[in-house]
Amino acid sequence: MGKINRAAADAVREAIDGARPRVTQRAVSDEARITASTWRRRMTGATAFRVDEFVTVARLLGKNPGELLDRIARESA
Repeated sequence: MGKINRAAADAVREAIDGARPRVTQRAVSDEARITASTWRRRMTGATAFRVDEFVTVARLLGKNPGELLDRIARESA
């Protein structure tokens, strides 16, 4: 599961980095109502994003959750 968690964190990080206008991880986590400590665990791959969190984050970033999941599947294979 660690490999998948890390791939999810990488996908989210890349989506945040590519967001226009520029957004911060803090802004995304606040908008998604994910606490700072939980966000850190998610972004280090220590724990998995819950499905609802992942979908919310993807939509906040203007990304299709399915496309991000496809990327995660490829990277964790």
